[in-house]
Amino acid sequence: MRVSIRAAAAIAAAGLIAAGCSRAGSSSTSTSTSASASASASSSSSAAAAGSFGSVQGVCHGGSATGNTDQGVTSSQIKLGVLTDVGFTKDPQLETTAKVFTSWCNAAGGVDGRKLVADIHDTAMLNVVQAMSAACSSDFVLAGGSAALDGLAVSTRLKCLLPDFDAQVVMPQNNGSGIQIYPIPWSHTYPVYSGYYSWLLKQKYPHSANAVGIVSGASVITQIDDALVTQTVKAVGGNVIYNGSFPPTGVTDWTPYAEAIKNKGVKGITFYGEVTQLAALEAALDNIGYKLDWIDANTNAYGTNFIQVAGKALSEQHNYADLPGIYPVEKAADNPATEQVVKLFAQYAPGQPVTLQDLQAWSA
Repeated sequence: MRVSIRAAAAIAAAGLIAAGCSRAGSSSTSTSTSASASASASSSSSAAAAGSFGSVQGVCHGGSATGNTDQGVTSSQIKLGVLTDVGFTKDPQLETTAKVFTSWCNAAGGVDGRKLVADIHDTAMLNVVQAMSAACSSDFVLAGGSAALDGLAVSTRLKCLLPDFDAQVVMPQNNGSGIQIYPIPWSHTYPVYSGYYSWLLKQKYPHSANAVGIVSGASVITQIDDALVTQTVKAVGGNVIYNGSFPPTGVTDWTPYAEAIKNKGVKGITFYGEVTQLAALEAALDNIGYKLDWIDANTNAYGTNFIQVAGKALSEQHNYADLPGIYPVEKAADNPATEQVVKLFAQYAPGQPVTLQDLQAWSA
């Protein structure tokens, strides 16, 4: 897929593995009771309003549901499993979103009175099957999670019939798997980014169409991505003339890659890897005085982190990313639902920026 934060982490995981091998009754009483009832109704009304999201009304609300009706469901709570690679990536985005969503929902009364509980399962990148097994024994559903090596745990999830609402799927084995609903449309069987590449190569930079390059960290995931980009570029009338693969852990000197891009006459590149690696490559391109027409930085780079690490290179190179079905966070004031998420993060996770991954997890 468009290499994601999870997939970029998988690139790093591949490096880790390689290193290991070679290496969420009086009148006054009556009046008081009436006032109390009125206040209660008002409170209930406020809670109902608070439990609506965007144009969807009453997502969360109070109620009187009782009984241990299913795995992970009791009279008081519903456990939602959240898979995350946080132990490896040290990236708390999915945990943060689970906290904000469950806090918002529970403040509105939960689901028919039952409180939502986020059950975080840390895969530490490589223990995804064990994490899935734990979710299988305790949770009602999986929601708002993602794991770079998710494909390895599909059979485990299907055996226990655990529904899955992923924030982001990564491996093709998981994409479109059984009892799964993925809020951000994607498929490894057709090029959903064809419109994006068509715009880049036919409208914005037509002279770059026959001089496209791909630079990616070596992993089984990016091999699939590289092939899909190559096919998509060709389908919209372009041609990939350079494919540069780098070690998953990155390189100390990106100059050879910059020189290869220049020597091949590449005019636009798609990059799969970490934002620090892309920033270093762009700096190397600047150092040799080579300016590309465009760089598909992909959704990895959509956020403040890339802007900070890339620095002045952003004034020299043109970076783009296609946001699939997501309203831009920086334009939140123009979209009520996005603005609501931003305000909820400010309330329940002050100081934490709202990222693309957060929006995808919230949707899930």
